[in-house]
Amino acid sequence: IYGRAEPIRILLHIAKAEYEDVRYELSEWPEIKNDEKFEYGCLPVLEKDGKHYSQTPAILRFLGREYGYYPSDADQAYVVDNAFEAVYDFGMGLYIMKDLKDEEKKEAL
Repeated sequence: IYGRAEPIRILLHIAKAEYEDVRYELSEWPEIKNDEKFEYGCLPVLEKDGKHYSQTPAILRFLGREYGYYPSDADQAYVVDNAFEAVYDFGMGLYIMKDLKDEEKKEAL
């Protein structure tokens, strides 16, 4: 499943970073989701130097800083964050719409 971890994989690939891509079967999840490394009981999780990081946007910003893809200037960082959040909101809208059957509700979104 690509899902929310895919942008993280792409960033790591672009950065030419070595990483282990661990994926879980849906059938495994109920048994392992309460492990302390799964903060909030969700994926994705990045493990780096013995620490666990969660939430896709936070992981992307962390790795962006780590690999030099995130600006240190506050104004430039705002532009990056603003664009990221706009794309994220758009994606969430598409995700919500895929299950809507009512055309009027789709139009309202």
